Amino acid sequence: FTVACTMWMLLGRYLLKGDGFRTYQLSVRYLLGVVFAVVLVALGSAAAGALAKDRAAKRLQLALIRPAPRFLMAMARSLAIAATGAAVLALAFALLWACEGRGRICDSVYAPTLENPRVEARRMFDGLYKTKPEFRADVEKVGRREILKYLESLVRDRYVSVAPGKSACWTFDSVPPDAKGAKVRVRFDDSWGRTGSISGMFAFRNRKGSVGNPVRAVSCVDLDEPYDAGTVSNRLVFVNNSNASLNIQPRNDLDMLVPADSFAHNAFRAWLMMSMSLLCVVSFAVFLGACLGRSVAVFVLVSALCVMVVSPATMEEYPDPVNANSVTRFSVALAEFSSWLTSPVARFSPVAALEADERVPWSEVGSAAATGVLSLVFFSLSAGFMMPRKTD
Repeated sequence: FTVACTMWMLLGRYLLKGDGFRTYQLSVRYLLGVVFAVVLVALGSAAAGALAKDRAAKRLQLALIRPAPRFLMAMARSLAIAATGAAVLALAFALLWACEGRGRICDSVYAPTLENPRVEARRMFDGLYKTKPEFRADVEKVGRREILKYLESLVRDRYVSVAPGKSACWTFDSVPPDAKGAKVRVRFDDSWGRTGSISGMFAFRNRKGSVGNPVRAVSCVDLDEPYDAGTVSNRLVFVNNSNASLNIQPRNDLDMLVPADSFAHNAFRAWLMMSMSLLCVVSFAVFLGACLGRSVAVFVLVSALCVMVVSPATMEEYPDPVNANSVTRFSVALAEFSSWLTSPVARFSPVAALEADERVPWSEVGSAAATGVLSLVFFSLSAGFMMPRKTD
């Protein structure tokens, strides 16, 4: 298994088609990403079938008569299998660094300081409920919760329009005062959805930069020119010098990037996060093996991994609850529940962060570690409880 992953990391890059700038991004997504996915599925399936296979061979019954605590047997299996996968991932990261990562710098990502979309959605709900009789009828028909979810999705995807010659500003309170080499990552669209080029200027504190990239393309604007801002503040100002209005979704398409540290440090944090995600999956798989037969346990695990991938993407576009039928609303509720069940693992995305050269924060690593340890303890205790109770 280790040899196969190594050969994929070394030879798989010759299958990738892209320019020199995109080679690194493609390597992270399709080389490291495939290794991570294969490690999750292969070692998770092995963990799901380990106890079931031992039970069928009558080896587990012999182990259960020993004085060792049963939950420690499950915990030891989980740690051993997860350690194997962590070693394979470490080798994959080392090969990625040797081939593509040397000299790369990751950026800390800062989002604009905006009101919580859930709070704004509740304020919109209260205003519409008081003034619109038809809105009250829709609430009585569908329910308050569904309407609030829909309003929250509208708030998250709201556009801000900047007319020609006008300006707009956003506050970035989280950017450190001593930040150097900052740049703006932005994606614009014009009012009619046409493709073309834009012209404008971003200014933040005492630096500014010009933008002139194709519309609908994600661009990074270096703030590398001096700018007399008068009073220094945390406001990012954009001036539209184009001939048409430009639209932007501040919650989705606007960030400040500040150089942080090297690829090696970022890769180490991403490896820790991946290892903790693997530990969660393996611990759950060992628990399934203690409760179910081998084939059923592997099927449940693979199904759970598929749900973990699909559910968050399903929830990105929340349908209009008023015009949706009962089947659609039930499907959305089921996808929402599945997304909540898999959120402890699915909310971490180290591969996407590495691909975008974004810094993996230590806070997320700590959260992933806590999730991994809690999953290990909980599922090991549950597996130890089920071991003597499951029979052929």
